[in-house]
Amino acid sequence: MKKWVILILVVLGGLLLALQYVSRRRETTAVSPPPPVQSEESGTSLPASSTNYVSPDTTPGPEAGWDVNYQSTLILPAVKTDYKGACQGGSLEEMRRTHGRFWGIGAKDVAFNFEETMRMYELLGSYVGCVAVARQNLAQCDTLPDDIASDSKKVDAAFTPRYRCREQASNALFYAYMAGKVSDPSFCQSAVSYWRSENTSKISVPDFCKAAGGGMKDAVAFLAKYMPPNVKNQGMPTSASSCGGDAACLAIYENYNAVRKDNADACQHPSNGYCEAAITRVPAPCETIVREMSQTYCSYVAKVKKGSGGYIGLSKEEVKTYSTQQAVRIAAEAEERRKKAEEESRLRNEEADQKKQNEKIQEEVNKQAKKILRKE
Repeated sequence: MKKWVILILVVLGGLLLALQYVSRRRETTAVSPPPPVQSEESGTSLPASSTNYVSPDTTPGPEAGWDVNYQSTLILPAVKTDYKGACQGGSLEEMRRTHGRFWGIGAKDVAFNFEETMRMYELLGSYVGCVAVARQNLAQCDTLPDDIASDSKKVDAAFTPRYRCREQASNALFYAYMAGKVSDPSFCQSAVSYWRSENTSKISVPDFCKAAGGGMKDAVAFLAKYMPPNVKNQGMPTSASSCGGDAACLAIYENYNAVRKDNADACQHPSNGYCEAAITRVPAPCETIVREMSQTYCSYVAKVKKGSGGYIGLSKEEVKTYSTQQAVRIAAEAEERRKKAEEESRLRNEEADQKKQNEKIQEEVNKQAKKILRKE
């Protein structure tokens, strides 16, 4: 009799274990929701308001006429900067990436007008020129555009960013050369190349640069031998009084002396970035130009977006079309979320029902076991 009871208990226990195993299998093999339906009109949602800038990394896709594989050809010196920009998308790297798409001569998705683009080029040339001064390397300028045209009309070379970069950097390094902080006479020769030819034709440039290596007064004394009084200084004031109260002249004089004395605190605006870069030999002071460039860029972006209804690089009609496409996509995603929620709710209900059934079966097994034990 005992053997029979034990056999019954074993069978009941096995039944209980089998039910528990089936229950666990049902819990772990829940039906996976179907993959989300991809709408043909996929892309990025429109901004919450027209003041939200759409950065290059979150621009619309091909359905809105955008080339998502676009790569800017503009190359800048590798300079680390933590400045995030005057607006979202206004950092130095983001401005670089939008060159040729939002701004720049021949931009693919023209957003800035010609005057705005030229202002951006002006600031760009100033910035890279400042970096060239810090690194004492004019070749830093050579990746910037120097052959640009608008409406098939060639832009004067003197207004290209490469020209501006080299001219400003050459002048700054020339002053550093006269101040005794740079020893390479090629910087002097480069600066002289921007002087009027009728003046440079009267002197021996190597001889002049040799004299200029002794300081600004020696450079002016050399020029006085060959040039008329009204041009002999060539922007080289030997004293504050020689400027006659002219602010630009006084800034040159003060900056020259600041470099000569290694006193960055004495550098004068507006060229303080160059002055400090010549003294410290690091590009950090050049960030003042990046900030101005970013503020300018962001103001242009805001104006363009206001005219387009919220997007830069898209017309109002394109924005309207894009909005319709996004509405279809959003509706499809909402329907998919609804179906997924229903499926999850169904699975939870099934799990709850199965749990109740298991509890009833276990209760019945316990009752049967107790009856058998009492009979024994």
